[in-house]
Amino acid sequence: MRLRPSTPPPTEPTVAQPDELAARVDQAVALVDARLATGHRDRQQLVDALLDVRNLLRPPRQS
Repeated sequence: MRLRPSTPPPTEPTVAQPDELAARVDQAVALVDARLATGHRDRQQLVDALLDVRNLLRPPRQS
């Protein structure tokens, strides 16, 4: 019989406060708007902007 390796207990996700989340959304929207305002509305630029938005909306990692 093989024993399963022990797994660490799940951690509670960090929930952003409404004001903090609103600030991140505003920053993300401004970032996308700035990227699209350059006139080069190609697909990769939009993908990059959306990836930046995803990263901005994630709560900061706690060390």
